[in-house]
Amino acid sequence: MDRYCLIGRGIAHSRSPEIYRTLLRGPFTYDLLDVASVDELPSAETLAARYRGVNVTAPYKQHYAAWALPTVKRLGAVNCLRFRDGRPEATNTDYLAMRHLVRATQAEAGAADWIVLGDGAMARTTIAVLSELGLPWRQCARRLGHDLAALGLAARGAPGSVSVVVNTCAREYVFQQSLPSGWLFWNLNYAHRAQDEVAKQLGFDYRDGFALLKLQAEEAVKFWEFRG
Repeated sequence: MDRYCLIGRGIAHSRSPEIYRTLLRGPFTYDLLDVASVDELPSAETLAARYRGVNVTAPYKQHYAAWALPTVKRLGAVNCLRFRDGRPEATNTDYLAMRHLVRATQAEAGAADWIVLGDGAMARTTIAVLSELGLPWRQCARRLGHDLAALGLAARGAPGSVSVVVNTCAREYVFQQSLPSGWLFWNLNYAHRAQDEVAKQLGFDYRDGFALLKLQAEEAVKFWEFRG
């Protein structure tokens, strides 16, 4: 029986097992490896002995980046591993999924600019995609000196223009500010009840990260089956 797993921290809410039940063929198991610290992460050799494929989520997407394929090495983060004759190979299916979703969202929203919240692996991936597609972006993050609780984003945009705000921050962060009509808030987290409730209360156009999760899972299956 094929075995797969997800490695991350605080992943009890994960819907990955549910998604892969619809994507993978034949009998398989899908484990959730909730790891408290980097020191407790399994080695690539241990994973190769146990699993056919591995997903990696926050905060460990940089840990296995040494095995990144050349096509994604520049991102400095991976979220998917497979094993060829016991040797790990890694890719970033978030990047592949984001390219598709950013294109579709830009065509739908006609955004004048994109605002990326956060500075972790998903922020870097999002910025890489926006840059490659030639879309204007700006970044807000605590490490860049921004107060994420008082950004005043509406005041920064041109009057009447539309922006897409992409939240790449950890689930602990909840965006609680009003946005102009027509702006889109795209939260890359999913099943995020606190953010869902705030979006309803403030009434801004809101999208969560489930579509990203599903699309990157489809890309992961292709990767594990050596179709990508």
